[in-house]
Amino acid sequence: MNSGHFIVLEGLDGSGKTSIARRLSQFLVEKNIDAILTKEPTENFHRDAELEGKRDYISSMRLFFEFTADRITHSEVIGKWVSEGKTVVCDRFLYSSLAYQGSIICKKFESDEDGIEWMREVSRVIHLKPEMCIYLDIDPETAMSRISRRMDSASGFEELEFLRDVRNTYLTLPECREGMIDASKSLEDTLESVKSMIKSRLRLW
Repeated sequence: MNSGHFIVLEGLDGSGKTSIARRLSQFLVEKNIDAILTKEPTENFHRDAELEGKRDYISSMRLFFEFTADRITHSEVIGKWVSEGKTVVCDRFLYSSLAYQGSIICKKFESDEDGIEWMREVSRVIHLKPEMCIYLDIDPETAMSRISRRMDSASGFEELEFLRDVRNTYLTLPECREGMIDASKSLEDTLESVKSMIKSRLRLW
């Protein structure tokens, strides 16, 4: 059986990432591609809204290790799906931890680069790597405007200055820069850009 594919979607809260991931997986199924939609944190992750709302070093460290533990198990499941020939679309992966928790953890290192390198080293226990990382880029002001319309589903990470730091961290990650798409456009236009990038790189249809 041919090996499948592993595609990750990343971006700030409010980037349209979750909607794009859902519509992309539906599109792939319509193209007769055996696609699975998944996300992080997984359903098995116990969310602590109070912890996620904190911006201190210790809380960020706790979250990073908790997300990493969840990711270890998740990556084993994803790896099995890929080995079965399935195309997996994942809403968030390692790069979310690097950007969100990393924007705080890195302040304890001599440089942001050192902090990210340390987080990547810890994450080496996860051997699975995405074939593509698509980063949906929007400015934090746009993100906050979109989030304010659905604050009932806020994740605890929504603060303008914090989102600025998160975006800056995302933009330092080579995987995200390589797969960056302007997500300030309409959801439909953004989805078309995502599909175009996948088609050109993976030739799935």
